[in-house]
Amino acid sequence: MTKIPYGLELESESEQDSGWQKLETICEYLQDQEALPPYLARWLGEAIERSEGDPNELLRLLELKKRRGRQRTKFSEEDELKYGGMICGFEEDGLSPEEALTAMDEQFHGQGPSRSMLQKWRDIYRRALDEVHATK
Repeated sequence: MTKIPYGLELESESEQDSGWQKLETICEYLQDQEALPPYLARWLGEAIERSEGDPNELLRLLELKKRRGRQRTKFSEEDELKYGGMICGFEEDGLSPEEALTAMDEQFHGQGPSRSMLQKWRDIYRRALDEVHATK
């Protein structure tokens, strides 16, 4: 029998709370010695894992520190993987990494994310792909 840590919860209204509100809620649960709701456990665990030991990135993922550069309200995590995959697809079709970034920028008609963001999405996609291959 498989045990699901922290239970299974599909969606919670509190998922839209700010980072500080979520941390305050976690604090209340811990002080009452109660298990965290699944969405909070998942939110905190993913932030720790995705930060890869970088304290500034952890603060950003916990929504306690703003990201540098343009605001990131336009694109979701799904977008990161989608567009990162498209960039890798351009490279698989024979374009150099630089040409692939230029081709992706053209897809946005110059209104998309910065070049460094496109590079980051490509790296996120590659890491996700490596994780999938590692679990097989």
